[in-house]
Order: sequence, then structure tokens, then C-alpha cells
Amino acid sequence: MDAEIAALAAVAAQELVRSMTGQGWTLLRNGIAELLGRGDEERAGRHAALLETSRQEVHHEPDHGAVVGGRWEGRLGALLEEHPELAPELRRLVDEARRENTAGGNDTIVGTVTVAPAHGSIGAVRIGNATVNTGFRHSGS
Repeated sequence: MDAEIAALAAVAAQELVRSMTGQGWTLLRNGIAELLGRGDEERAGRHAALLETSRQEVHHEPDHGAVVGGRWEGRLGALLEEHPELAPELRRLVDEARRENTAGGNDTIVGTVTVAPAHGSIGAVRIGNATVNTGFRHSGS
């Protein structure tokens, strides 16, 4: 697979999973379903249903976000390999969804988040291997 196509498929899949819990969901779901349907309304409807199933999976099992993203990265990569002329439209959809998802200034995290006192009385959020200091003071010990 061409590196540019692979990168676009990966970014699109990441934004898709992010949109499953954000503002850009409807736009991205409908746009990706139409791209995968390639003019066939029935096929687009099947892909929209698959996308909804994936969304429910992420909502019920947040740790499955990476698995769901990988699944859609493969589908989108295959589509772009077969139809590279669709890349600009997919890029446009991803950009629009990203703008919608960040318009409120809040990013959605899909996965396990642990909030606990760290380094004395400073609060911190741990996400995977990253720790983000929240800046609030914990009133306990």
C-alpha cells in the first residue's frame, strides 16, 4: 500500500473512532458510508449499519477503540487502494469531523482514564503511558 494512502486511512480511522463519541459522528458516518457505497445506496446503508455497530462497540467497551480503528483503517485503506481518486473526499470529511470534534474545545478520550493524586497533592490523569497534570489540588493527604 502506498505510504500516503496508508497514512490517510490511519488518520481517518483514528478520527472515526474519536467521532464515535464526539460531535463529528453523523457527518463522518454518512460520508464514509457513501464513499464505501460508491453510488450504491444499499451498499452505503450496509456500511452505515456497520459503522453504527462499531460505534456501539466503542460505547460499550471503550478499550475496543483500537480494535475498531484497526478494522476501519483496513477497510478505508483497501478502498483507497482500489479508488485513489476518493482520497481528497476522505481527507475533506476527516478535516470537517476534526473541526466539529474540537469546536467545543473538549476532546473525547476513548479508553480507560484514571484520575488520582500524584506527587503529593497535585492531581494527575494517567492515559496509557502519558500523565497529564490537571492543575487541581486534592484536598486529601
